Amino acid sequence: MNVLSETELMALMIGFGLLSIVVILLFIWIIFIWLRLRKMKKQFNQLLRGSDNDNLDEVLVKLFNRMEDLEQSNQSQREALGLMKQAIDRKKGNVGVVRFNAFVNEGSDLSFSIAVVDEGEDGFVLTSIYGRQESRIYAKPLANGKSVYHLTDEELEAIEKAKMT
Repeated sequence: MNVLSETELMALMIGFGLLSIVVILLFIWIIFIWLRLRKMKKQFNQLLRGSDNDNLDEVLVKLFNRMEDLEQSNQSQREALGLMKQAIDRKKGNVGVVRFNAFVNEGSDLSFSIAVVDEGEDGFVLTSIYGRQESRIYAKPLANGKSVYHLTDEELEAIEKAKMT
Protein backbone atom coordinates (compact mmCIF):
# COMPACT_ATOMS: atom_id res chain seq x y z
CA MET A 1 0.00 0.00 0.00
CA ASN A 2 1.07 3.36 -0.91
CA VAL A 3 0.62 5.77 1.94
CA LEU A 4 1.08 9.51 1.40
CA SER A 5 3.58 11.29 3.48
CA GLU A 6 2.63 14.19 5.64
CA THR A 7 4.11 16.80 3.27
CA GLU A 8 2.38 15.24 0.28
CA LEU A 9 -0.89 15.25 2.17
CA MET A 10 -0.38 18.92 3.13
CA ALA A 11 0.42 19.84 -0.49
CA LEU A 12 -2.67 17.98 -1.65
CA MET A 13 -4.84 19.84 0.86
CA ILE A 14 -3.37 23.19 -0.19
CA GLY A 15 -4.00 22.27 -3.83
CA PHE A 16 -7.63 21.36 -3.10
CA GLY A 17 -8.03 24.57 -1.07
CA LEU A 18 -6.67 26.70 -3.93
CA LEU A 19 -8.80 24.81 -6.41
CA SER A 20 -11.93 25.39 -4.32
CA ILE A 21 -11.09 29.14 -4.07
CA VAL A 22 -10.72 29.28 -7.86
CA VAL A 23 -14.05 27.43 -8.31
CA ILE A 24 -15.79 29.87 -5.94
CA LEU A 25 -14.29 32.87 -7.78
CA LEU A 26 -15.37 31.39 -11.13
CA PHE A 27 -18.87 30.83 -9.76
CA ILE A 28 -19.07 34.49 -8.58
CA TRP A 29 -17.78 35.64 -11.98
CA ILE A 30 -20.43 33.53 -13.75
CA ILE A 31 -23.17 35.08 -11.58
CA PHE A 32 -21.83 38.57 -12.37
CA ILE A 33 -21.75 37.82 -16.13
CA TRP A 34 -25.26 36.32 -15.95
CA LEU A 35 -26.62 39.47 -14.24
CA ARG A 36 -25.00 41.73 -16.86
CA LEU A 37 -26.38 39.59 -19.67
CA ARG A 38 -29.85 39.77 -18.12
CA LYS A 39 -29.60 43.57 -17.90
CA MET A 40 -28.44 43.81 -21.53
CA LYS A 41 -31.28 41.52 -22.63
CA LYS A 42 -33.80 43.74 -20.84
CA GLN A 43 -32.33 46.84 -22.56
CA PHE A 44 -32.41 45.07 -25.92
CA ASN A 45 -36.05 44.11 -25.40
CA GLN A 46 -36.87 47.73 -24.56
CA LEU A 47 -35.17 48.78 -27.79
CA LEU A 48 -37.20 46.29 -29.80
CA ARG A 49 -40.51 46.97 -28.01
CA GLY A 50 -43.21 47.99 -30.45
CA SER A 51 -41.16 46.92 -33.45
CA ASP A 52 -43.46 44.20 -34.88
CA ASN A 53 -40.72 41.54 -35.13
CA ASP A 54 -38.31 43.81 -37.02
CA ASN A 55 -34.64 43.04 -36.92
CA LEU A 56 -32.18 45.35 -35.20
CA ASP A 57 -31.24 47.17 -38.44
CA GLU A 58 -34.87 48.08 -39.13
CA VAL A 59 -35.37 49.24 -35.54
CA LEU A 60 -32.32 51.50 -35.76
CA VAL A 61 -33.46 52.94 -39.10
CA LYS A 62 -36.88 53.69 -37.59
CA LEU A 63 -35.25 55.35 -34.58
CA PHE A 64 -33.03 57.52 -36.77
CA ASN A 65 -36.03 58.53 -38.91
CA ARG A 66 -37.99 59.49 -35.78
CA MET A 67 -35.01 61.47 -34.54
CA GLU A 68 -34.79 63.38 -37.86
CA ASP A 69 -38.55 64.10 -37.69
CA LEU A 70 -38.15 65.43 -34.16
CA GLU A 71 -35.23 67.63 -35.20
CA GLN A 72 -37.28 69.10 -38.07
CA SER A 73 -40.22 69.69 -35.74
CA ASN A 74 -37.91 71.33 -33.21
CA GLN A 75 -36.48 73.61 -35.91
CA SER A 76 -39.94 74.67 -37.11
CA GLN A 77 -40.98 75.38 -33.53
CA ARG A 78 -37.88 77.53 -33.02
CA GLU A 79 -38.69 79.49 -36.17
CA ALA A 80 -42.29 80.00 -35.02
CA LEU A 81 -41.05 81.12 -31.61
CA GLY A 82 -38.72 83.63 -33.28
CA LEU A 83 -41.61 85.03 -35.32
CA MET A 84 -43.74 85.32 -32.20
CA LYS A 85 -40.95 87.14 -30.36
CA GLN A 86 -40.63 89.59 -33.25
CA ALA A 87 -44.40 90.16 -33.21
CA ILE A 88 -44.37 90.77 -29.46
CA ASP A 89 -41.49 93.22 -29.80
CA ARG A 90 -43.52 95.22 -32.36
CA LYS A 91 -46.54 95.51 -30.07
CA LYS A 92 -47.07 98.89 -28.47
CA GLY A 93 -47.08 98.11 -24.80
CA ASN A 94 -44.60 100.35 -23.02
CA VAL A 95 -46.40 103.36 -21.57
CA GLY A 96 -45.04 106.45 -19.83
CA VAL A 97 -47.19 109.17 -18.26
CA VAL A 98 -46.14 112.64 -17.13
CA ARG A 99 -48.56 115.07 -15.45
CA PHE A 100 -47.66 118.76 -15.42
CA ASN A 101 -49.00 122.25 -14.96
CA ALA A 102 -49.00 123.88 -18.39
CA PHE A 103 -49.67 127.41 -17.08
CA VAL A 104 -47.91 128.63 -13.97
CA ASN A 105 -50.75 130.78 -12.63
CA GLU A 106 -53.64 128.45 -13.44
CA GLY A 107 -54.86 125.18 -11.93
CA SER A 108 -52.76 122.21 -10.95
CA ASP A 109 -51.24 119.24 -12.80
CA LEU A 110 -54.20 118.72 -15.11
CA SER A 111 -52.11 118.63 -18.30
CA PHE A 112 -50.43 115.36 -19.27
CA SER A 113 -48.29 113.57 -21.86
CA ILE A 114 -48.66 109.86 -22.54
CA ALA A 115 -46.06 108.00 -24.59
CA VAL A 116 -46.87 104.53 -25.97
CA VAL A 117 -43.90 102.78 -27.61
CA ASP A 118 -42.73 99.30 -28.60
CA GLU A 119 -39.26 97.80 -28.15
CA GLY A 120 -38.05 99.67 -31.26
CA GLU A 121 -39.27 102.94 -29.73
CA ASP A 122 -41.95 103.30 -32.42
CA GLY A 123 -45.35 104.54 -31.30
CA PHE A 124 -46.91 107.88 -30.41
CA VAL A 125 -47.11 110.65 -27.82
CA LEU A 126 -50.48 112.06 -26.77
CA THR A 127 -50.38 115.42 -24.96
CA SER A 128 -53.27 117.28 -23.39
CA ILE A 129 -52.82 120.94 -22.46
CA TYR A 130 -55.46 122.01 -19.94
CA GLY A 131 -56.44 125.65 -19.56
CA ARG A 132 -59.40 127.32 -17.86
CA GLN A 133 -60.88 128.52 -21.10
CA GLU A 134 -59.92 125.62 -23.36
CA SER A 135 -58.09 122.32 -23.59
CA ARG A 136 -56.07 121.03 -26.50
CA ILE A 137 -54.89 117.54 -27.37
CA TYR A 138 -51.90 116.79 -29.60
CA ALA A 139 -50.83 113.43 -31.05
CA LYS A 140 -47.32 112.99 -32.39
CA PRO A 141 -46.01 109.84 -34.09
CA LEU A 142 -42.68 108.33 -33.01
CA ALA A 143 -40.11 106.39 -35.01
CA ASN A 144 -37.00 105.23 -33.13
CA GLY A 145 -37.91 107.50 -30.24
CA LYS A 146 -37.98 110.61 -32.46
CA SER A 147 -40.81 112.56 -34.03
CA VAL A 148 -41.05 114.76 -37.11
CA TYR A 149 -42.80 117.26 -34.79
CA HIS A 150 -41.13 119.19 -31.99
CA LEU A 151 -41.26 117.29 -28.69
CA THR A 152 -41.63 119.17 -25.41
CA ASP A 153 -39.63 118.34 -22.28
CA GLU A 154 -42.69 116.63 -20.79
CA GLU A 155 -43.17 114.51 -23.93
CA LEU A 156 -39.50 113.52 -23.89
CA GLU A 157 -39.84 112.59 -20.21
CA ALA A 158 -42.90 110.46 -20.99
CA ILE A 159 -40.95 108.70 -23.78
CA GLU A 160 -38.08 107.99 -21.37
CA LYS A 161 -40.51 106.58 -18.79
CA ALA A 162 -42.10 104.40 -21.45
CA LYS A 163 -38.69 103.03 -22.50
CA MET A 164 -37.99 102.02 -18.88
CA THR A 165 -41.14 99.90 -18.55
